[in-house]
Amino acid sequence: MVSPNWLEIQFFYNGLQLKIKIMVDAAAGGVILRKDRDEASELLEEMASNDYQWQKERETLEKVAGTHEPNNITTIHVQLASLTNQLEAINHQHTHRHKRRNQTWRS
Repeated sequence: MVSPNWLEIQFFYNGLQLKIKIMVDAAAGGVILRKDRDEASELLEEMASNDYQWQKERETLEKVAGTHEPNNITTIHVQLASLTNQLEAINHQHTHRHKRRNQTWRS
């Protein structure tokens, strides 16, 4: 089983903007996801502690008036709700087909 820490690293990395991924991979000397969990975690911790290099990146991001930018959690909840509705519809169809077959066999 994959350790939760490794999954957190994967989720974190996959959520980065492309130019940040490129910088992380360059610092790792290759794709960080090919490193072992401890190496990747240590590198990310070190990069996070060097906050000064990321400060400008954060300051240059501006929100455009009138745009709606849902956060990642909201997006995941919407996708989960959609998938749940789709699965319920499929289950409902399957249940009704099964009931019709049983009624046909009994007739």
